[in-house]
Amino acid sequence: MAAALRPAFDYWLGGQGGDWAPSISAFRLEDLPPALIPWCVIVDVRDDPLDYVYRFWGTKRTRLLGRDFTGRSVHELSPDAIRESVYAEYEEVRCSRQPMISRHPAPLSSSQVVHFESIRLPITRDGDAVDRIFATICYQDFTEDHYRLFGTDNYAMGF
Repeated sequence: MAAALRPAFDYWLGGQGGDWAPSISAFRLEDLPPALIPWCVIVDVRDDPLDYVYRFWGTKRTRLLGRDFTGRSVHELSPDAIRESVYAEYEEVRCSRQPMISRHPAPLSSSQVVHFESIRLPITRDGDAVDRIFATICYQDFTEDHYRLFGTDNYAMGF
């Protein structure tokens, strides 16, 4: 696990209280390291139809993607490969009720690829189901190319 992701995982583990995941009331963003919070998201798991909607979208992610996704569905992410990957990862966390570290490439061109490493952590309301998912990304290794993937030129402002 990348060092940038460890504080989130350790906090999540500490908030479990003997259950498989912390409760919604026990998981508080303000308890995380301040440098990490702008890179975080929290999604609400919605039923009927199943969807993942961003309750919280960190400001540094807005700079990276060029758009704030608070209140928006994961289905609105782009490019397509990232949207599909993120949806599948949220689905796996929801079904397994387990944390997940993901590492995946995103092609910039036929010869260039950038890599993303994320952690996705389940949160529960009642101890039965995953009601929210917390995620953060390993931002410490980002380059101008990560921003270029999303058509943003905010690299200098990203940190």
